[in-house]
Amino acid sequence: MDQRGVIERVLEASTPDAVIDALSGARVSHLFWQAYEPTAIRVWDRFPSGFLAHYYGSDADAHCAVAQAVRAKWPLFTFEEARTAFTRSEAALQAERVWRAFGVQDGIVITGGRAERRAITVVGLERAGAAHALLDRRLDAVALAARRLDRLLLDSDELIEIPRRSLGLPAPLQAVLRMQIEHPGWDARAQARALGISTQTLSARHDRIAELFGVSSFAGAIVKAIGAGGEAGAH
Repeated sequence: MDQRGVIERVLEASTPDAVIDALSGARVSHLFWQAYEPTAIRVWDRFPSGFLAHYYGSDADAHCAVAQAVRAKWPLFTFEEARTAFTRSEAALQAERVWRAFGVQDGIVITGGRAERRAITVVGLERAGAAHALLDRRLDAVALAARRLDRLLLDSDELIEIPRRSLGLPAPLQAVLRMQIEHPGWDARAQARALGISTQTLSARHDRIAELFGVSSFAGAIVKAIGAGGEAGAH
């Protein structure tokens, strides 16, 4: 679909889901929107299931180049522009692996909001290098979609709320989360060996993470906590 056709569909969209459906004509499938309030981040999420939970739960946002560009208040940028501009430390590279573990190789961030209520729209793309091509061909459509989401979501009471208080996960628990993200195919014995702990200790740490969120399983702990408006950290 050409840009004019995508723009017409965006203008007709009356719900956030209709906006992302309109962007499917520009080959956009993953998108989330965030508004920054004094005490919380409010989120509308159409990224792969569990991404935001792992991203915030493993503290990846503290070092992520994309997050650094957001904090620098860049108005519009691609993931690659952010990664080029900010130091690629080992922690930053680990944050990149979180995006890629969920099938997001590249992306675009557009800053929006209204008055002092800042918001961002994050478009995730499955192919490396796809962001520049999308901006070249569909910038007006993507920018309009971000503005449309601002209008539909800024005052919505259906958003997920992530408190701005850090979860404060100890480093050993963060290491367990990162191990699961980076090596999801490894069994418990392999993960424990790489962490330098016993399988019993690994299991105990899984239980502790679940306990922090009042759920019964490690696999769903952080996801369920964020979905219920839990205590996940945001920076």
